[in-house]
Amino acid sequence: MPDDAYAIVNPDAVKDHYAGTDVPGEFRRLTAALGAKQLAATLSRIAPHSDFEQSSGHFHAIDRGDATKIDEFWEASPAAAQHR
Repeated sequence: MPDDAYAIVNPDAVKDHYAGTDVPGEFRRLTAALGAKQLAATLSRIAPHSDFEQSSGHFHAIDRGDATKIDEFWEASPAAAQHR
């Protein structure tokens, strides 16, 4: 994709990985549908009061020298820290 390109995806057209399971709500991985290479995008729709807690604030190990930038961001932006 050129640098100025963008993608629009209808998330309802992307596979719901929770469909057919006992897990409430929806979980749709949008990254591939968007053609993204440096961004992961996921849509989670969870009904209120469903007694289901999605994890948040997680990270993935990056085997690159710039992985510390994530830590530097949180240290520089304490107001942006996520709370459970």
